[in-house]
Amino acid sequence: LLEALLKITIMQFTYVLIGHEYISLKNLHKANDYYSQAIVLDPRSYIAWYSKARMNLKMENFNRYLSN
Repeated sequence: LLEALLKITIMQFTYVLIGHEYISLKNLHKANDYYSQAIVLDPRSYIAWYSKARMNLKMENFNRYLSN
């Protein structure tokens, strides 16, 4: 069980890091997609939620931010 949880944590963090890379490439939509995938893997990931919220604010997508 612990090994499975560790794999999920590593996978979701990998998605967050890929999202960060897309930020550096100025591809906000792709970054937001990867943050969403990280949240699917671990809905308690505060890093993924924070990053997704930041992307929605940068994209001025306030309605989407408030609905998630």
